[in-house]
Amino acid sequence: MKREDQIEPLLHNNGEQKQNFGSINEHRGNGCENRNTKNAKKHENMPTQTRTVSQVYGTWVRPLIAEYFGQLIFAFIHCSTVNTMKATALSADSPIPLLPAISDGFVVAILVITIGHISGAHVNFAVTTAVFIGGGIKLPMVPLYFIAQMLGSLTGAALAYICNGSVSFGEFGLGAGVTVGQGVLMEVVLSALLTLAVLLAAVELSSVNAAFAIGFSILIDILAGFNISGACMNPTLSFGPAVVSGKWTNYWIYWVGPILGAFVSGTVFRLFLGTEARLLFRPDGGDENSETQMEKSSTTVDTVAKSSM
Repeated sequence: MKREDQIEPLLHNNGEQKQNFGSINEHRGNGCENRNTKNAKKHENMPTQTRTVSQVYGTWVRPLIAEYFGQLIFAFIHCSTVNTMKATALSADSPIPLLPAISDGFVVAILVITIGHISGAHVNFAVTTAVFIGGGIKLPMVPLYFIAQMLGSLTGAALAYICNGSVSFGEFGLGAGVTVGQGVLMEVVLSALLTLAVLLAAVELSSVNAAFAIGFSILIDILAGFNISGACMNPTLSFGPAVVSGKWTNYWIYWVGPILGAFVSGTVFRLFLGTEARLLFRPDGGDENSETQMEKSSTTVDTVAKSSM
């Protein structure tokens, strides 16, 4: 039987629930354990009212602030990089996707490393959807993450417009001769690959390499799908550039495709690839039914995170 910290990688010492979504903060010997013990004792010695305020802030407020600024940074870098790509392209009809592929992949990897321990660094509502299906976040936080991500995307795109002085940047669209069906299918497949990397490397393993797995997934997805659908894979990222540029043609594709992809990866994860605590149907026919297992998995992050104060 697996130990609890193996089954539930997001559950940390002393009963504190702390998001470890791909951040480099795994336990490493007595030094880390001593810090956790000191933090726990410090938390216990706080007055009850102070401790309650601290818990509310760490659970409900801090993750949302992290998601807002994370999405803001992502949108700003994405829009500015696409503007640079168009400015340096040999012709308007032949942009080179390598620039946004590298930029988007690396900025998400950096965000996972820097704010992953706070909010999970979703900065993508398709990721939030997949993580919810995978049992890594509870329902009340899903709409709150959605709001924070949408506001962050809009702010980041607006800042990029102010800095670059262009309304032709960052928005997503289908390539020449690409049908709507092809665009939707491409977004479904690319988003499924990305969110599956998130579920397996970050939510399931809390691997120190999760940031790189996720970042490189974005990089290769953009290289593969840029000329078809733009390789968005991120509904909330698409929102800010669409508002600022005023270009809404086929905009719905960049919600339907990524969300469907998240459902595909989340379902595959819960049926086949997750550990026993996350599988809906246990192959060993254990005593706990699937409903109990879902509840157990969801409690790994009661809302998302109780960050160390």
